[in-house]
Amino acid sequence: MESLTLMGEQVTLDLSSFTTNLTIDNSGGTFTESNGNVVKNVERFNNLTTGTGNDSITFTGSFNETIATGEGNDTISAARGQDNVNGGDGNDLLIVNYSSNTYAGTTTFPAGISSSIFESGGAWSGSFSAYTNSSGNSDSVSFSNIERFQITGTNANDYFDRGGYGVFNIDGGTGTDTIGTLDLSSFTTNLTIDNSGGTFTESNGNVVKNVER
Repeated sequence: MESLTLMGEQVTLDLSSFTTNLTIDNSGGTFTESNGNVVKNVERFNNLTTGTGNDSITFTGSFNETIATGEGNDTISAARGQDNVNGGDGNDLLIVNYSSNTYAGTTTFPAGISSSIFESGGAWSGSFSAYTNSSGNSDSVSFSNIERFQITGTNANDYFDRGGYGVFNIDGGTGTDTIGTLDLSSFTTNLTIDNSGGTFTESNGNVVKNVER
């Protein structure tokens, strides 16, 4: 099925019938569907569904978007705002970058990333979120069916709940950052670990950088 729904400069785009690899962003460029539909100068996709290819989705800005990438080994770079991502089948990568978040925090609405991750059917579900101001507004990404993560923290004290497993590339950025669980039980080599905020690479390729706790 291919369908296109327009609401001002918001688009609901259903590309679930596509079997080719798709590259989609919200830079305001031009995107042409296989049936001839043309989307041009649109900066916000309210709902986006893709098909069976290895798709690359890159969104920027502070919008509320729902992304479902179907089958394939997809890469989804979520934007600021309130996003919902379903990676579907395949080996999917979720990229979350909150490095532009400079909010210093209050007692009621503390700064930094908070996260919750749990295993679900061989993949991972959960959320990342960070307050953006003292009124309680926040950026968040809720996700399901994700196998790999590339996470960049805020300028404050971030908390990363890794769930103990999964493939992660974490850059805590500045601040005093915390990983809730670091499971190195599979290592047979001698390990030297400190909390200087350097870079640590696990045997499965996971990378932890700029994390102090």
